[in-house]
Amino acid sequence: MAAALRALLALLGVSVQVCSLQVSVPEPRTVALLFQPVLLRCHFQVSSPGGPAPIVTWKYKSFCPDTWAGAAPGSTWGDSPGEAAGACPDSARTVRIVATKQGEQVTLGDFYLGRAVTIRGGAELSLGPAAWGDSGLYLCTVTSTSDLQGNNEAVAELVVLGSLPEGSRLLPEGTLPDWLFVVLVALGAGLVALGAGLCCLPGRQSGDVGRSLRPLPPPSSSQSSQVPLLRDSDSTGEMGD
Repeated sequence: MAAALRALLALLGVSVQVCSLQVSVPEPRTVALLFQPVLLRCHFQVSSPGGPAPIVTWKYKSFCPDTWAGAAPGSTWGDSPGEAAGACPDSARTVRIVATKQGEQVTLGDFYLGRAVTIRGGAELSLGPAAWGDSGLYLCTVTSTSDLQGNNEAVAELVVLGSLPEGSRLLPEGTLPDWLFVVLVALGAGLVALGAGLCCLPGRQSGDVGRSLRPLPPPSSSQSSQVPLLRDSDSTGEMGD
């Protein structure tokens, strides 16, 4: 019925503005430090908000093998995220599902099970603390049964660094490099945890030694009274002999 009405209006020369699905990423590129919480935003608009809940899917694609080799000097990226998503076939890189959401139900991909990954709000992907393998392209896809036309996909790019971007540092100039500082902090945390686990071992060992060196209990009164009796009988036997 709606299609026939649009065709009739078109024949009459009346322009009809048809609302379609629109998906966008407000921040196409994100740079995050290692272990820093990451949130990738994705916005979408459907023509029938009261219809069935759309399906939101976040997919991960690793960078093409020659991404960094083709970058210009002094720059990190050569192409836009959308161009980088199609720069090489999926067979040349890693592709996996991060999470899907329909209504309030969120399902994680197998690779992300056990991590603090979820889809918040409408379509915002929260990766939790960033890991080394999180760098890559993230495709936000929205599928709506009431919107068969429009742009249903947008691409966000994430780069995880072991140090701050150029121009800013964790430590003053002339001290340790930022990446070495991060490594030392991680090693220090591991040593503290190891020391906390070993702190009680000397106490347990000394307690065992103390129990092994505990003096024997004194003989009972019945045992002490039997010894003189045995001696008296022996002496009487000797006198009789």
